[in-house]
Amino acid sequence: MGACSVSCCSLCCGIMSFLGTFFLIFLGIMIGNGSPSIELVDANKEDSSKACFISSAMYAGFCILSAFFYIRQQVVSKRPAGQDVYMELPGSRPSSPPIVSHIGSLTARPSRS
Repeated sequence: MGACSVSCCSLCCGIMSFLGTFFLIFLGIMIGNGSPSIELVDANKEDSSKACFISSAMYAGFCILSAFFYIRQQVVSKRPAGQDVYMELPGSRPSSPPIVSHIGSLTARPSRS
């Protein structure tokens, strides 16, 4: 088995973030409503509920970021081999492609003695 690819890692992180988001929202609601199944000091309940909602928003952000990388990797993997993408800034003049088109074409130069 090889190492985890970008697609595999982003899918795993996305699923975990998605589940974590809903768990933290559920936990924040339960703490905010004063559920007897969660024992906290009454003074800390409001702060704890707010912290759960803030954490769930962070998890949702990571879920969206993971989905972006997963979709991006799927698009890149369907591109024919050797086809490179160059980005031009709006309003800029077209430039010549770089000398080295992708990392795989780099070779070591012999050292000068």
